[in-house]
Amino acid sequence: MRAKAGAGWVRHATAWVSADTDPAPPALSEVDATIEGPEFRGLHSVRIADGRVSASVSPAPPGYVLHPVLADNCLRALAAVLPGDAAEARLPAGFGRVRLLGDPRRGIRCEAARTGGVVQLLDADGAVVADFGDVRFEALTGVPLAARAFGTSWPEVPLPPGPPGEPGSWLLLTDEHPVALGRAVALALALAEAGDEALSLPQDDLDELPGLLADRPVRGVVFLTGAPHAYHDPEDARDLLRAVLSVVARLGDGVRLHLVAQSGGEPGLAFVRGLVRVLAFDRPGLRASLVDFDARSDVDVLARELRADAPDDEVRWRRGVRYAARLARVPLVDGVATGPGAYVVTGGFGALGLATARWLAEHGATRIVLCGRRGGDVRLSGVDVVVVAGDIAEAGVADRLVAAATADGLPLRGIVHAAAAGDDVEATWRPKVLGARRLHEATADSPPDWWLTYASAAALFGSPGRTAVATADAWLEAFARWRRSRGLPATTVHWGAWTADPVLDSMPVAEGLDALPAVLASDLPSVGIARLDVGRAAGLLPRRPFFSALQADVQPSPAGGTPHERLAVLFAGLLGCPPGAVAPDVPLVELGLDSLTATRARAAVEREFGVALPVPLLLRGADLDDLAEYVTSPAEPVRAAPRVLREGEGTPVLLFPSAGHVALVEHLTVPCYGFEPLGPERCVELLRTVQPTGPYRLGGGLLAFEVAVRLTALGERVDVVVLVDATPPATPMPPYPGRVVLFHAEDDAALGWAACCADLHVEVVPEDAEALARRLAAELAGHPSPGATPVSTLEEP
Repeated sequence: MRAKAGAGWVRHATAWVSADTDPAPPALSEVDATIEGPEFRGLHSVRIADGRVSASVSPAPPGYVLHPVLADNCLRALAAVLPGDAAEARLPAGFGRVRLLGDPRRGIRCEAARTGGVVQLLDADGAVVADFGDVRFEALTGVPLAARAFGTSWPEVPLPPGPPGEPGSWLLLTDEHPVALGRAVALALALAEAGDEALSLPQDDLDELPGLLADRPVRGVVFLTGAPHAYHDPEDARDLLRAVLSVVARLGDGVRLHLVAQSGGEPGLAFVRGLVRVLAFDRPGLRASLVDFDARSDVDVLARELRADAPDDEVRWRRGVRYAARLARVPLVDGVATGPGAYVVTGGFGALGLATARWLAEHGATRIVLCGRRGGDVRLSGVDVVVVAGDIAEAGVADRLVAAATADGLPLRGIVHAAAAGDDVEATWRPKVLGARRLHEATADSPPDWWLTYASAAALFGSPGRTAVATADAWLEAFARWRRSRGLPATTVHWGAWTADPVLDSMPVAEGLDALPAVLASDLPSVGIARLDVGRAAGLLPRRPFFSALQADVQPSPAGGTPHERLAVLFAGLLGCPPGAVAPDVPLVELGLDSLTATRARAAVEREFGVALPVPLLLRGADLDDLAEYVTSPAEPVRAAPRVLREGEGTPVLLFPSAGHVALVEHLTVPCYGFEPLGPERCVELLRTVQPTGPYRLGGGLLAFEVAVRLTALGERVDVVVLVDATPPATPMPPYPGRVVLFHAEDDAALGWAACCADLHVEVVPEDAEALARRLAAELAGHPSPGATPVSTLEEP
């Protein structure tokens, strides 16, 4: 398998295909003893006996003869009968042969045997349609708990001494809550006394924001929120988040955004902390900051904080004393597993919810009540498993959970709130935030011994593109503190990455759950459990004081050496090889660089050289010579500005990439812009220079779809995405909720898109190019074609 790299080609994998004259092997016999567990995602009715496994498999996703997900599910079954600790996570590392003896898409059951590392995929008639032999696994080594527990500390950090800089202008924004408006007036007066000028802009005039900032540079943009109690209702907090995101979407880099809140112990404004941590990754040039002050710290303190322009991006003022947030390690005490009693697990049919249920069963639970929107059939040995199907955010569902748990007088010992769904703000906040409220109300008269809310490490460390999750999980953490202030148990666990992540190392589920006894015994309001190699991640994390306490223990990279030598050391660390193995003229993709490593490399190079390295440059086959020239060039890097393909009035049409749309543009009357094939994050940044906010209309291929997904996650409205013969995403993803129109020539492509689009419409590509251009233009101009076929009419061959 090769890919284009610069002027040549790079070999990524090699395989040998030969005629198979051996007869198909007989199918392995089935075994008994049904079990369940999180390691069997994609498998059903798993049975294990005498080193062999039988299991039903989920249908194969479309688009492949032997889909990688289907193959992985089959190999996962074999891992369950390998020798060693049952809690030890294993990953497939290689195999001796793969034979296709039929159509794997018809496979419904897999059989595996430890002896010989054999895995078979069988169809409904019991015939072997795929056969794996000599499958080899590698175990993931564990990390001590002391190295995996993280939290936020608040050391006292006074404002730095020195003059606050020259007088300048400030732009003050609010969500127009009366308290926020009054605070903005007071702040304007305080800034005026210091010689500064304060401007304001109503929410209804936000479209004028980019032009105002272009005409009149300001020292900073300040968004002031209202009284804490105004956001007690999660819907009001979510509306405020949307207001802030609309401002972020209109701001370019080079202006600092200060978010000002008076939290007062209420959870409603806590989401701002999660937003700031994500923006540190997504918009580092914005330098988004949070200033949280109490009622005893007046606006003069706020004016001093703003004018000082200190590097801290999360600040608290309490009784006139300034504190700043720092990521820190959290000591945990030894604990014992939980015991008999009833437990409630929301999100109970997700991978983590099922894993937790199994953990509870193994540690003495009497009854486990699982809640999920669709329900399911789960059996755990020796435990009374009760299934309550429903949406935890709906009124009455939480009451049914508590009633089922405490039936027959059984005490309610614990709550695990693990519900989650979707990537956009609405779909994420509803189960997490509103669901937590429902559980709180349902247990008011019968509080459990302990209460855990499961959250993502995105709210603690930050993470690229995780705005919806990070803000909801920051709310959950504050809600846990709010409950504890009322004498109720609550702890939020910020789980690290279970799979590949730009910053954190992946962590086996079993390793994460092993920390629960210590988490419960330590009785903290929140704790992060994650694998973080501080030395490796030092160059990947944003350059912000929040990480300074951990980074202080990391030896800085030597300042000496040529750019080639420094880059060789940097990429050797990322690729796991000696610096001498990174030759200056060998494309880095040939040494194992992939998109995930390229994302990490971008942050590392920026930290080392102060230059933002384009990820596409790395993936197109750049070597050390290319990178050394790039980071030492005095010229400003090319910004790949959007091309104006057509001028006009109305909602613009945005095309990705810009080439190949001449005929289409001729049929448009609205403005049309074309974009170069950069990454989706960069494209989102660039498109906002021509259209700061939605609704958006996008066209092109896979990149157009990825941009739509990113915009939706940021809370923006996307009217339509029009695709022409586009290749569907290679990895499974939650269904994109917006309208997608696919002009396709192959049914396999349409079926592939159907797996990742909730509102997909398809049309066969017409032979007449002019007719295609007219139909594309109509869709993009907001005139849906009556001939578009709903995806529900498609059938897999």
